[in-house]
Amino acid sequence: MPLDIAVYMALKGNNPGGYSAFVKVRGTEVMTHVTHREAKTTFEIRDGKPYFKFKTAFELNLEEKINNDLNIQDPSVIRDIEESQTKGATKLIESFLEKTQALGSDVLGLGEYVRAKAPDYWNRNVRTKERWQRMYKEIEYEIQIDMKIRRIGMKAE
Repeated sequence: MPLDIAVYMALKGNNPGGYSAFVKVRGTEVMTHVTHREAKTTFEIRDGKPYFKFKTAFELNLEEKINNDLNIQDPSVIRDIEESQTKGATKLIESFLEKTQALGSDVLGLGEYVRAKAPDYWNRNVRTKERWQRMYKEIEYEIQIDMKIRRIGMKAE
C-alpha cells in the first residue's frame, strides 16, 4: 500500500519525490532516492476507446552502494542503474493501474480528463460516472519513464 501512494504521487507529478529504493545492478544493490518527478498524462481515442499515455520523469540521487567493486564513476554503471530502476518503476505502475482497474476505481481522475478534453466522445459513449467505472476497467495505456541520476551521495563514493 505505501508503494501505491508513491506510484499515485509519481503519476500526478507531486513533489518532492521522497522515496528511496534498493536497485539491483550487476549482481549487487545500490540505494537511490527520488528527489524530483514530473508527469504528463495524455490520451487519444483509439479503436473507439480512450487510450492513455503516462509519461513520467524522475531525478534520483545515488545514495549508497553495498559493493565496493561497483565503479559508480563508470557511465555504463549509471545507465544500468537507471535502466534497472525504470523496469522496477514500470512494474509498480502497471500493478497500480491493474489494481485500480480491477476495482473500477479511477483514482487518477482519467474520466474527468476524457470528459473535459473530448466532450463529444463522453456525451456519445460514456454519459455517466457508473458507465465510466465499467469502461475504466477496460482502458488501455502505455507507460514511458525517464530516469536520471543527477547526484552521487558521499556514502556511495
